[in-house]
Amino acid sequence: MEKESSGERIVWVDCLKLFACLAVYVDHTSGFLYFNPYILYASYFSVPVFIFLSGMTGYGSNSKHVSEPYLEDMRRRLLRIVIPYAIATAFYVVYIYRMFDLKTYILSLLRFDISAPFYFLVFYIQLVMIGRGLYKLIQWTGKRTYFQWIYLFEIFVFVLFAALMMRYTYVLPVHGGGKYLFGGTYLVVYFLGMIFGKYCKRLVWGGKLSCIVCACSIALSVLWVIFMVKDQFQIDGRLMYFGAVNPPGFTLVLYTGMIILAGWSLDGAIRSSQNIILNKLWKWISRGGKYSLYVYLFHLLFLSIFQRKGGYIQNIWMKRIACSLFVFGGCYIIGVMIEAGMKKYIRSEEQYGKNKKVENLSNGYWNRVSDGYRDTAE
Repeated sequence: MEKESSGERIVWVDCLKLFACLAVYVDHTSGFLYFNPYILYASYFSVPVFIFLSGMTGYGSNSKHVSEPYLEDMRRRLLRIVIPYAIATAFYVVYIYRMFDLKTYILSLLRFDISAPFYFLVFYIQLVMIGRGLYKLIQWTGKRTYFQWIYLFEIFVFVLFAALMMRYTYVLPVHGGGKYLFGGTYLVVYFLGMIFGKYCKRLVWGGKLSCIVCACSIALSVLWVIFMVKDQFQIDGRLMYFGAVNPPGFTLVLYTGMIILAGWSLDGAIRSSQNIILNKLWKWISRGGKYSLYVYLFHLLFLSIFQRKGGYIQNIWMKRIACSLFVFGGCYIIGVMIEAGMKKYIRSEEQYGKNKKVENLSNGYWNRVSDGYRDTAE
């Protein structure tokens, strides 16, 4: 995930990222820690919420770096994804094969198939690469007189385009949206997130209104989960929409919007309350969302280890607590270590770039001086 254009992390976004990480964990522990279909369906918002938030913060990142050369911007942003992915793949190769096989490692890196959740990286990288083009489109649209109608038309075009991509493209033999160009309907979710990123700061609600919107969003989300369990995504089959769960269809995109609205309005209600303890607690919770990428990458590894070593625990609540602590603790420890290493690497790269720039300026100066002496001699 990107940071806000000001460089500061967005509290409610990090809180929702943590919530999305919990949803991924719940989704992948169905049949092991619980058997309730309502809990399973309630967790389906995880990846669409993550992609929406990525689009939102991606808008802020593009607004900050739009003057930066495209290739340099992509290098900086993709390194933050590729390095953790490469490290995670190495962990999975060693765990699965009990040795490090370089050929298997390279093939796994290229195929994104060593772990099922890696599919999201296939289309997420594509979305990051076209993010600047989407940013410029949104900037152009925002300057038009009837920009609301133009946005609606653009969304409709993206929906049609996504449906075509899901029918006529095939990228890699991976799970879900990773099979399709730009992730199929995930492209629509990402674009909606970028539009929201442009206008969310302009929508300021009072404390009472935020509480009402939050309560209504949560209530509608609960009712929508019940509807999804009963409907089994049949409504998506009746529409000209080729998504259902992964990539998301109309039903799941609407559910994602409810979750986003609930988190955003809850943040407004907490900030409007001016309660010091409540605000500190909210910020403390948001710290868990900082390492969401590492939860996506490593949670199945730690879950598999726990199922082998800790599956003997008989008490279901003890098993749930132990498994959750083991999985999230492992993911966050690895995340902290990788982030620390990447910070050192990026800092050294930046210092090298500054030194190179000074060296180029110095060489240019002495070249100009030598040219001046040459001209004088002539």
